[in-house]
This record gives sequence, structure tokens and C-alpha cells, in this order.
Amino acid sequence: MYLKHKSSYFVTAKMNRFFITLLLFLGTSFVYAQKVYVPKTTPFKDKSKGVNIDSVQRDTLAKVRNTEVNYDVSDLFNLDLSESERAQAKAIIEVFSEQIDEDSSNLGAYINRGSYWATLGLHVQAIKDYDKAIDINDQQPIIYYNRALSKARFFYTFDACLDLKKSRDLGLQQANTLMVQQCGKHMAKLNTYLPDTVSK
Repeated sequence: MYLKHKSSYFVTAKMNRFFITLLLFLGTSFVYAQKVYVPKTTPFKDKSKGVNIDSVQRDTLAKVRNTEVNYDVSDLFNLDLSESERAQAKAIIEVFSEQIDEDSSNLGAYINRGSYWATLGLHVQAIKDYDKAIDINDQQPIIYYNRALSKARFFYTFDACLDLKKSRDLGLQQANTLMVQQCGKHMAKLNTYLPDTVSK
């Protein structure tokens, strides 16, 4: 007796192969469908709002300092310091005061002492130190940036924004970022303001 081959076996095998192929195709297409779609942003076109960066006159050959804003600016005004942090800031202020007594032209001591005055919330003293630092060297963008933050302890006045502009013009990129974020209402006046010195 000879065995006969059932034709249904071939049909079942072919159907199983077809379903496996179909499942593989659908599975791979599902994997491709799971990719994240990132839309391309369109450039800002409304000229009536924001900053017209193209209108700003800058020296294209000036060296640009590579800086980033890696912190929340509101943290600079946070006066929730512990007693040990306050004591440490006061001790550091004393060290910088001694350095200033030894050398009254020590630019770094004035800048750093001003920063610690601002940390304690004593912005008037900080601004005085920044003013003295500007008298020593008026080409340091960090001085104008720090002074702008002290002037803007409650809100960004024109003077604070003017210091940010000066800092940006000297090459500090994070000053430009902060100026764009905070000084929108003063931008028209800032773009037309051309004094030789910044008011103190």
C-alpha cells in the first residue's frame, strides 16, 4: 500500500508561511511607525515683536566667549540661605576685602566680593564693587552682567538691560540670551542708545 500525500498539508504549510511573512511585514512596519516625529520649526517672522538681531551693530572680528546659561536666573535672587552659607559668604567677603586693602586695583577681588554681596542680597554694596571694577577695567563683560543682575533684583529696568547690552557687546553670549528673555520692552530704546559710557 502506498501512502498518498494529502494536498491539504501543502495548503496549510503555504498558509502558515504566508501568515508568518505577513506578521513579519506588519511587525517591522509597526516598529518603523514608532519613530518619533520631530517637526521642523519655521523661523520667527513677526518683526513687530522681539529683537531684530540683524539690526544690531557688532564687530564680527571680536572674540566671542563661549558661555551658556545652565541655570535658572531666578536662583540668583534666592535668599533662602542657611546660617552656615551666610557665615561662609561673609567670611569670603572678608578675604576679598583684605585683598582689596592690600591691592586696590585687584579687579578679581572687586568682582568676587560683589558676587558674594549679591548672594547675601546686599545688591547696593555689590553694585558699588562692580562700579569700582569698571573703573579699573571697563572691558570685562562679566562685570556688566553681574551688575545687571544686581540692578534687576526685582525687575529689569532700562539700566539693567543697558548693562546686559554692554556685556553682550563685549562678547558674553549668556547676556544676550538673558537680554532677549527679559528686556523686550526696552529693546527699541536699547537698539538706538549709543553712549560712550554706561550709566552707573
